[in-house]
Formats: sequence, structure tokens, C-alpha cells
Amino acid sequence: GSIKDTTASVNGGAVSVSGGSFTMSGGSIGGTDSEKCTAANGGAVAVNGGTFTMTSGIIQNSTSTEDGGAVYVSVTGIPLGDSFTMSDSASIMNCTASGNGGAICVEGGSASMSGGSIKSSTAPSGNGGAVSVSNGNFAMSGGTIGDYDAVCSAKNGGAVSVTGGTFTMSGASAVTYCNATENGGAVYVSVTGTPSVDSFTMSETSSIQNCNAV
Repeated sequence: GSIKDTTASVNGGAVSVSGGSFTMSGGSIGGTDSEKCTAANGGAVAVNGGTFTMTSGIIQNSTSTEDGGAVYVSVTGIPLGDSFTMSDSASIMNCTASGNGGAICVEGGSASMSGGSIKSSTAPSGNGGAVSVSNGNFAMSGGTIGDYDAVCSAKNGGAVSVTGGTFTMSGASAVTYCNATENGGAVYVSVTGTPSVDSFTMSETSSIQNCNAV
């Protein structure tokens, strides 16, 4: 099935998970550019108090006027395992955030990627063309971010930005063809305010290539 041409004034243009879980194992969210899903945060999906698992299907042409062009994960009150998990053949592409996280923004909770791809996602005025982590964790153990003809880009962190939390790359995960107009063509790590444990860890089996900061 498909969800397209939907809008939310606050969070989750297509789906908002505020308790329980949402699983996507096929189909699509968003259509052509004229059928995009939009919201202030999480152009397609917002998670606050639950989980979103994506094993297949595509999220495309979704936009946010603030953070998380496709997916926005946050925590309000007591953490309830708020998370987004992406695996297998899942795909996010052509998504844009006016703020941070062209594809995914984690402002609480966690996101993980063990397969699939994120392509052509941008945060032209913010951080993290593909993923922005400002209060949480992002673990990438497989899949790819960016491609030769499907570049991810941002002001800082063409692929991933960490300004509060952690980013871990392991397994056969790959970041390629990502660009930043200022800092960190691939990855940007910065401490804002009180120093925390903000970090980026990469294993010898993972790869980053053809990324630039210009």
C-alpha cells in the first residue's frame, strides 16, 4: 500500500507513533514531488513513545520545516524505548529538512541501520544530510548512506552529525558520496553546551569514501 500527500502541522506528516509500535515491511510513504508528506518534525514519521521498524519499502520526497525530513525520534517524559530501526531492503530517498537530519533526526531515543539505503537526502542549512543525532544514539552495522548519483549533503556533516550522543559504524556499513558546505564532508561531531560523551566510533570493516567539505 501507499501513503502520500499528507500533512501534519507538528509531528509526523504520515504517521505519528506515540505509544506502541509501527512496522513497515513494504509499500511506500510519499510519492512524486507533488505527493510529498510534510510536517514540522518528521516529514513522514514521528516517534515519541514507541518504536518504528522498517524492513522494506520506501520513504521518499518527504520534507520537514524543522527536523527529520523523513523520520523524527524524540523522548518526552520517561523514556519508553523510543527507536527507529532500518534493515534489509528499506530505503529512504529525496528527503529534506529545513533544520537538522535530512532523512533522520534523533533528539532522544535511538536509531539503528543494519541494511538498506539512505540517498539524496539533505539538510542545506543544518546538520546531518542523512542523520542528525542531538540527544541519543545511532548505530550503523550495515547498509549505505549516499551514492554516486544520489549524494547526501548538509551544512555540517554531509552524512551524519553528532551534537549530543553517539554514532557507531560497524560491519559492512558504508558512507559514500556525501558533502558538507562547511564542516565534515562525511561525519561532524561537536560538543554544544556542557561536554558530554559525544563520539564517533568506526570499525575496520566499515568504510567512508568520496566525501568532501567545501
